Amino acid sequence: MCNRSDRCWTSPPNLADDGSALDVTIPSFLMNKLDAFKLKQTLQGEGRRHLNSQPVQMDLTWSLGNANGNDGRVQYDLWTSPTDLFGNQFIETFRPIANAFGSQATNFHPHMVLINGTRINCNAKDMGCYICDSIGCKSQCSNGGRYCASKPNDPTQTGISGVDVVRESLRRQCIWKIHGEEEDSDNVHVWWDYVHDFLSRCFTSELFSDEDCIKKSMDRVGVDASRVNQCMKDSGDLKMDSPNTMLEFELAAQRDNGVVQFPTLQINGNVLRTKLTPSNVFHAICDAYDIGSKYKPGICQQCSSCFGDKAVLKCVEDGVCTGPAFN
Repeated sequence: MCNRSDRCWTSPPNLADDGSALDVTIPSFLMNKLDAFKLKQTLQGEGRRHLNSQPVQMDLTWSLGNANGNDGRVQYDLWTSPTDLFGNQFIETFRPIANAFGSQATNFHPHMVLINGTRINCNAKDMGCYICDSIGCKSQCSNGGRYCASKPNDPTQTGISGVDVVRESLRRQCIWKIHGEEEDSDNVHVWWDYVHDFLSRCFTSELFSDEDCIKKSMDRVGVDASRVNQCMKDSGDLKMDSPNTMLEFELAAQRDNGVVQFPTLQINGNVLRTKLTPSNVFHAICDAYDIGSKYKPGICQQCSSCFGDKAVLKCVEDGVCTGPAFN
């Protein structure tokens, strides 16, 4: 609640989803208090008498809009974790589409979901060896208990610790920073290609943290391993009992965007409330462009009549929708 305009929110709040929001019926919408107050004034008192009991008509319009101001590209953010099985499956299947979109038409940003160790007292020094032994902080957290990840539940990954997951998360963020954000060339594919190669060759309990396997994956897809390692070190490393700037950014982004589960995909700042499949995400991204946008890629038009993962992936590869529209 607010009583003065300068104390009111100017944009809708981020609403966290515990996984049960799919049963919310539509149309449902929020209004900020100032707009709602004007509506109430119209429906009540003097405003109502001036209307002579005529019904009040309102127009409701919505879209994913353009969250990048004058940029024109669609932004989509993926929240996942190196051991997120559903997220990894989506990355593997969506990779050809992501590479086809490229960075000229879209602004993609990956995020790694972490556990805030400070909030669960994993770095509470006054409690002795940060209460580690009771809840596993030592093996699950880095930087003196600040950044944590759960051990995988998959029995085939029993040798992977939370610290291993945090380290791979930081590595992927550095790969994106170097080859996705800092370079002017269209290298959006490098991050997707690295994750694909890592999952194909290193995603086992024995090789998940094997530096030789990881370096070979980076080399095969054109990742500058020396720059990535330096990035990991410069951000604050993982062994120091001090903050890591990149992981701090991820925790803040996770909190500010209300992300409570993964994988989660946002398009222009809006959470996509549907199953993450190549077909669903492809059409959601294409629908998010402004009408007449020069940035909308040709594959959006070419594949607009294709639905189903196989049909969309085939269309993106061939540039034309052929065969059954649904499969």
